[in-house]
Amino acid sequence: MVYWDWTLDVKDVAGSDLWDPVNGVGGNGGDKTEKTSDGREWKCLVDGPFKDIRPAYSRTMAAEHCLSRDLFDGTSRPGTMRAAGYTPELIADMNKLPDFESFEFKLENVPHGSIHSAVGGEMGDLGPSSSPNVDRLRSLWQQQNPEARLQDYAGIRERLEAPGGGNATAGGNSTQNDMPNPRAALTDMMPFMGLTGAEDFPVSVVMDTNSELLCYTY
Repeated sequence: MVYWDWTLDVKDVAGSDLWDPVNGVGGNGGDKTEKTSDGREWKCLVDGPFKDIRPAYSRTMAAEHCLSRDLFDGTSRPGTMRAAGYTPELIADMNKLPDFESFEFKLENVPHGSIHSAVGGEMGDLGPSSSPNVDRLRSLWQQQNPEARLQDYAGIRERLEAPGGGNATAGGNSTQNDMPNPRAALTDMMPFMGLTGAEDFPVSVVMDTNSELLCYTY
């Protein structure tokens, strides 16, 4: 499985070979921009193998636009690209966490979130390009104790919206004490919505990348 190991580039993320227009994914968005009807502005890619792709949606709204990146660290462009959120030391400490719920919370809220924010554009929304490394990091965490961790799946399955528009608070409950958020379980189904003819699967059958169904490794 192809992935981008963010820790290798923390000293100069914007200067990484990943952004090479010939041997990588292409560079940052340029001066050309496009606006969509939801009021968003997109910095269009100017080089690389994906520059002519035109996504059909802006979040959940049908709004065709150029493929976009906007390398940013929250203060300057491109700046450090939030590299403090995915250093080798931070990843190593994260991998010491003892259970999936604490591991997943740290992974999603620090390194994974930092990458999406730093790349911007499509990645600032739903972009899947960093997800193979998320998959890899989880697999490496599982391999430290496969007997336990290949079955370790927990957390909040769905954050319910409480009356008045509120949602989950600290502690895993919605803003209404009598409306707890449902918990995740290995029996939860993964809906593929008929994509490429795929069947819906329970989480339990995709926990191990070495399974007969998935059959890949890192």
